Amino acid sequence: MSNLNELIEEYCPDGVEYHKIGKICNIITDFTAAGSFADIAKNVKYIYDGEGFAQLIRTTDLKSSFHKKNNFVYVNESAFHYLWRVNLDSDALILPNVGNCGEVYYVTPKTFPNVNNVLGPNAILVKSTITNMRYLYHIFTNNDFQRDLYKITSSTGQTKFNKTNFKELQIPLPPLPVQEEIVRILDNFTELTTELTTELTARKKQYEYYRDSLLTFGDDVEYKILGEVANYSKDRIDAIDVTSENYVGVDNLLQNKQGKTSSNHVPNNGRLARYEKNNILIGNIRPYLKKIWFSDSSGGTNGDILVIQSNKDTLLPKYLYTILCSDKFFDYNMQYARGAKMPRGSKDDIMNYPIPVPSLDEQQRIVDILDRFDTICNDISVGLPAEIKARKLQYEYYRDKLLTFREV
Repeated sequence: MSNLNELIEEYCPDGVEYHKIGKICNIITDFTAAGSFADIAKNVKYIYDGEGFAQLIRTTDLKSSFHKKNNFVYVNESAFHYLWRVNLDSDALILPNVGNCGEVYYVTPKTFPNVNNVLGPNAILVKSTITNMRYLYHIFTNNDFQRDLYKITSSTGQTKFNKTNFKELQIPLPPLPVQEEIVRILDNFTELTTELTTELTARKKQYEYYRDSLLTFGDDVEYKILGEVANYSKDRIDAIDVTSENYVGVDNLLQNKQGKTSSNHVPNNGRLARYEKNNILIGNIRPYLKKIWFSDSSGGTNGDILVIQSNKDTLLPKYLYTILCSDKFFDYNMQYARGAKMPRGSKDDIMNYPIPVPSLDEQQRIVDILDRFDTICNDISVGLPAEIKARKLQYEYYRDKLLTFREV
């Protein structure tokens, strides 16, 4: 850090000036800057079932690191030129301003899987020709800035903030040599985290390969429908007997085997579906069908959650959980979901899902192998997940420390 201290002493010994974002960034725009909603509807046609001239980049694509190619949305060439204000042809920052407010994405043309790209709705595009863009990225993720952003964010309905208020926020702007040294230091931390994350991604793919191999059976294994080896819970519990810790709704049941969190909303009257330890809780309404949890306690849940109980004499609960975690089951569930606005999973069709039933010893062997892989890939207290968490905390500590300046 000595070089940074020397640069500060040389370029800004008396402190750092603070400026409004609107003065620092020459481009702060969004999808609706192209024209009125009527003009946009007239000039922009979305392509969902094939590739177009340009990809419409949404924050959901950025969040998934473009892994969900089947969900990409495209536009044709005329729409691409109509949306020239949000052309993603150079380094930029993207901030969701509806929904996941507070997230910040640094993008370059190499970030995207396609050559032509335009920013989609519900996000702000930020560029500056006078400031190091990586410096802006670190500033925008800094705790001080996040607190300021929170103050202008409305929590009524979906969280959101507008461009006008965003432009008024002030940030410290040291001379470029100081910015560049701060970026060099902080980018070293993020680069190491990226390398560790890449390694973890490779291990997760290895886990998926072994999981799929272990769960692929020959003709010697009997198949039974889920309803023959399990049932969904019909037990009930009084709402007054549950707390924020053991109530499970779609709001606090997490995606992709990540478990659950405490609920912000707990019913205070009526009867709830009861779940027990080692039951399997599945989100039963879109877009929550990929939420699944292997319970480690008992409690209550609502009608948007399906509680599955296995017949332990035939099927080990953890083995059944492993089967129902698969994309194969998720695709099956999606296929039979019914409803217009918020389709629900069909209980009858779910209970007809075919389950391979090897011997209990073989089920236990599969569970043991996959549990070891799961620990390596997902347990934040050991291995790579623990190292990634430590590096992120280290980065956040130095980021907040280095970006705290005395104002002139």
